[in-house]
Amino acid sequence: MPTMDSDPNPDNPAASVSFFRSMPGAAKPAMASPVLPAVLPGGIDIPAWQARLLAAGVNPNRIASPDLIGQLEQAKTTTIVSLICSMLDTDPSVSLNAAIAESCTTDMAAGIDVLAKLTSAPAIWITADPDKPSDWFNEVKSRMAHAGLRLIPLRGDYPQTDPTLMLFTLLQCRLVPGKLPASKGVLLVDAAAAVAVGRCALSDSPAVETPLAVRDHFQRRTHLLNVPMGIRLAEVCDFLEIRNVDAVFRAGDFLRDLWITPDTPLGNGELVIHPTARHLDANPDPCIHCGWCLEACPTRIHPAGLLDAAQVKDLRAARRYGIEACIECGICSYVCPTRLPLLTAIRELKGASG
Repeated sequence: MPTMDSDPNPDNPAASVSFFRSMPGAAKPAMASPVLPAVLPGGIDIPAWQARLLAAGVNPNRIASPDLIGQLEQAKTTTIVSLICSMLDTDPSVSLNAAIAESCTTDMAAGIDVLAKLTSAPAIWITADPDKPSDWFNEVKSRMAHAGLRLIPLRGDYPQTDPTLMLFTLLQCRLVPGKLPASKGVLLVDAAAAVAVGRCALSDSPAVETPLAVRDHFQRRTHLLNVPMGIRLAEVCDFLEIRNVDAVFRAGDFLRDLWITPDTPLGNGELVIHPTARHLDANPDPCIHCGWCLEACPTRIHPAGLLDAAQVKDLRAARRYGIEACIECGICSYVCPTRLPLLTAIRELKGASG
């Protein structure tokens, strides 16, 4: 697989980027054909394809590519007007989707084609960062004769890949956080999900590998890997010789602060892992009412107000301060000068409200 470009600037956290590497046990299934047949195996029956994907172990469900099987379920009763495939990466030091687009173009095009035929979506939009190579799009076009296919330039500024922000940015459509895009007539997948669907279409074999990015914060190095489906995180860390005893692991976007354990199986969930040192929780200072959390919030809610509501368990106040619009991006906690546990409080409120 190809290399990723590295940034020679030593002050940039992307100062060192490794090759894609395959771990033992990660081998691509034999492709039945490099071209998707005009008539899909199993026809264009969504239930048959849901069963086919599940049997192959393909059920991507992560922030940027939420619950594909669930989205297809909603597509049975909702008209899908747009299929959006995102090549965006919100962390400049981890360009996983861009690398997948360049190295797995045939599989990706097949996957997009399958989903387009299943949903009959008139618009097929592929979002890609205009600052990154997009020569792969020519191959996608050559393999898909679809009048609605377009390449949409869009910068992957965090947290742009969140479904709520994606739909609003591209379609001015308001999606309630936590709801599936298909409920608004949009099927949303990322590059890795499209590749998984494409391989399922091109082969009768189950999914045996998945792309994975590990951002080693100890060595300031990004590893791009092909790993066996279902492999435990501990095995990946051992392969990469990340053996820091005080390491903690975050999955997905770093600021979301979603911790996972070394025993977590990898595959259909988040595909970016951040091993970092364990830091002692700092005692927060009182809120100084600076307003930074309000200014930084991409959905314009009131994080400090939600912290107040959480402290007294006031769900009515929480709704007034906008909890239903929170996408849990963690930016509020990141910018808070007094280190208030804003994201933690919001998650506790959401748990209490069901």
